[in-house]
Amino acid sequence: MISPASYITAWCNKFQISENDILGPCRRQDLAFARFFMWHSLHDYLEFSYQEIAKTFNRDHTSILYGTHRWREMLSVGDRAAKRITMVG
Repeated sequence: MISPASYITAWCNKFQISENDILGPCRRQDLAFARFFMWHSLHDYLEFSYQEIAKTFNRDHTSILYGTHRWREMLSVGDRAAKRITMVG
């Protein structure tokens, strides 16, 4: 099974953003949406718990819950930013 750390590294390379940015506190929209995507994927597809993801990203598990919920909302309404991010993969 893939580790969250190697998953983060792979997606940061694809998104062309630094791991420090994605793991840091910056709330810039592009970074927040990339985090939401990663959190959603780690939970829904790789079956990591919210607590495991929170520990990896140095966040509270409720932040992960919010981010994954927000990502699902964005996908359901056809949000352009969500489409751009999913097209990278």
